[in-house]
Amino acid sequence: MKPLKVTFNLQTPIGRPSRPLHLDALLAYSTYHQALNDGKINPMEAQHILPLEKVADGDIWCWKASQIIFTYMETPQVIPMIRRTNPLTIYKDMDRIIESRKNIINVGSGHYRGYDFRFDVQWVSKAEAWCIGDEVEVKELLSTITHLGPKRRNGWGLIKSINIEHDSKASELWNQRSLPDTSFFRKLQRSEHQKSTGTYRAPYFNRADWCEILDFCN
Repeated sequence: MKPLKVTFNLQTPIGRPSRPLHLDALLAYSTYHQALNDGKINPMEAQHILPLEKVADGDIWCWKASQIIFTYMETPQVIPMIRRTNPLTIYKDMDRIIESRKNIINVGSGHYRGYDFRFDVQWVSKAEAWCIGDEVEVKELLSTITHLGPKRRNGWGLIKSINIEHDSKASELWNQRSLPDTSFFRKLQRSEHQKSTGTYRAPYFNRADWCEILDFCN
């Protein structure tokens, strides 16, 4: 395991993430999909086996991998977008997922109504993260990541290139991330950390795992 710096160069503006985006989350996403393609029985377990070093306080641990730190070039732009319901997709799912006797999907009102909304995007000069990990395996897993941030299917946050290099500062900067709120991890926190609610391991979106944490506020 070596101290590494990962730099993402983006080709399009990024949708502003509502929660911090961690480097280990990207690696977990890639590992999960590899396990899924390989037909593993429980691919979710694969995201806990990453080419990164851990830091632990008994049974409580997290990866030595920072959040992705974005350097924004300008103020956010507000983009108008429209969410449309595709009735054909719903009809196909009715026999598998949806229990309904309806044979007409009303996209003008009700649950399936289409609507317009506003979405913030912003140009990024660079996006950087630091970790302690295996350079070859980290590079291989990140090669499957094509976008950063929300609304990726609309082309926002398209990655132009990813550069991975040795950086001794990573030994000090990996803790720019969410940490467990224990006496041990409080000794590792930075001045930018604040008490919050969330989780310190993937899957970060799973609110069932949320607890009190030390959140890094960049």
